[in-house]
Amino acid sequence: MLIIWYADFDGTNETIKKVNKLFKEIMDKIGGSIEGPYLPQSESLMYLFNFMKFEQLNQVGRIFVKKVDEEAINITPVRYEVAVTPEEFWGK
Repeated sequence: MLIIWYADFDGTNETIKKVNKLFKEIMDKIGGSIEGPYLPQSESLMYLFNFMKFEQLNQVGRIFVKKVDEEAINITPVRYEVAVTPEEFWGK
C-alpha cells in the first residue's frame, strides 16, 4: 500500500535532515519504507510511504507528531492519499 503524504513546511535543509532522520527512526521501528522528500506542486513537501497494513500509517503519525512537537520542528501534516494495487484492493 502506497501512502502519498503531504505537509506544509517552513524550514531549512538542516530541518529537512532532522525530519528525514525522524522518519527513518520511526520506519525502522514500525516497518515499511519511505521515499522523499519531494517538492510537489500542491504543498511544500511530500513523502511516499510503503506499508503492508494501513495501521502502520496511524502508528507513524502518532510518533511523528509527538517528536516534531518535542523538537519544535515547523512542519504540519496536511493530507494523505492511499494508493493500492488491484490485488490489495480486491484482497487477492
